[in-house]
Amino acid sequence: MDELRSFISLPSFFNLFIKNQQYVTLLFEVASGMPDDESSTRNWEEEYVNNFRYIYKIVSDIFKFDRSPALRDMDKYSDFFEVIL
Repeated sequence: MDELRSFISLPSFFNLFIKNQQYVTLLFEVASGMPDDESSTRNWEEEYVNNFRYIYKIVSDIFKFDRSPALRDMDKYSDFFEVIL
C-alpha cells in the first residue's frame, strides 16, 4: 500500500482512515498475507480498488477542508505528487 505510506504524513490522514473499521481490517488482512491464500473466495482486487478510492477521498477531503498554509507546504511531502500522478 504505497498510497498509505505516502499520505500518512498528511495532517489528519491516519485519524480519518481509521474511522472506517472495514479498511483498517483490510489493511491488517493484507499485511498478514490473506490475499495470497488461494482458498479465499473474496474478491481482493475489488476490495483493493474500494480501499484505493477511500484513500483518495480522504486526501481530497483534507485539501478541501484544511486551509492552513502548513498543509500547502509541499516540501514536507516529497513523494506526494509522484504518487498522485
